[in-house]
Amino acid sequence: MLSFADFSGSDLSGADLSGADLRYGFFNNAKLINADLSGALLTGVDFSGADLTGADLSGSTRIYASFANAVTTGCTDCTQTVPSSSGSGQAEAEITEVRTLPTPIVACSSDGNDVEASWNEVPEAADYSIILYVDRQRYLPGDLRVVTSSTSHAFNGMDWEASNEIWVFALASGDERNRSVMDSGAGIATCTTGANPAGSGSPRRLPAPSIDCSPGGDDFALSGTYDLSWAAIPGAAEYFITYQEEGDDVIVSGGWQPHSTVGMDWAKPSTEYTISVQAFRDGSRTVIAAGEVGTAKCSFDTEK
Repeated sequence: MLSFADFSGSDLSGADLSGADLRYGFFNNAKLINADLSGALLTGVDFSGADLTGADLSGSTRIYASFANAVTTGCTDCTQTVPSSSGSGQAEAEITEVRTLPTPIVACSSDGNDVEASWNEVPEAADYSIILYVDRQRYLPGDLRVVTSSTSHAFNGMDWEASNEIWVFALASGDERNRSVMDSGAGIATCTTGANPAGSGSPRRLPAPSIDCSPGGDDFALSGTYDLSWAAIPGAAEYFITYQEEGDDVIVSGGWQPHSTVGMDWAKPSTEYTISVQAFRDGSRTVIAAGEVGTAKCSFDTEK
């Protein structure tokens, strides 16, 4: 698994990465001449400025992948896709027009535990989409992103002593329906928040829930229902849950849950799911209140 791997500027010409999990990886300005990425998971990958001459991306999942300013001569399926309107399965809608907006040049600064990103104004950009990663973990719940017409954005009250990586994409259209389509590569800047004045013993984010997949109550034989549960996190007001079926790149929101258990009566039998649970402190559902993400792979059988 190579998700979030940083291959920026690397020479991977002729590499066999077929079927690899490369989600949210950095391949900007890399050489991937004649590389085999067929069947790979390429969601959110940044190929901006990369040389993909002769590369094979057939059968890959390329939702929100960026090919801005990439060399794609002779490349198979070097195009971004977005989720289909059905919201399920592997169905994707191909974005055939070329992403032509320049990549924003991003700067980042911190003051204590406040972080601010700023970038240049991109000609013809209607808005900018911002994604935040803290210590290489996506910090916003689900698919929530910040969309702004400004050329700066502040995240206040962040974790102490944490690496904050901010991605900024330019969006050509102000149309709400098209805001999931990134029209440029990702401009990326990283800055670290200061030392915790309360001392290193003070807590940072809430810990990741430890997820347990187990049969439900005594009526399991009748209902076939499984419960998903985790140990309650002290200080958590509620939890955000997502599900991803095996072989499906679409992450489905399970919504918000005030308790540390939820029924899985809808799950397909003998099907593996990747399940994520994230605790939130105060019910505000904000970046500042978010905890670490706990994940587990669960398979729900038809027998107890």
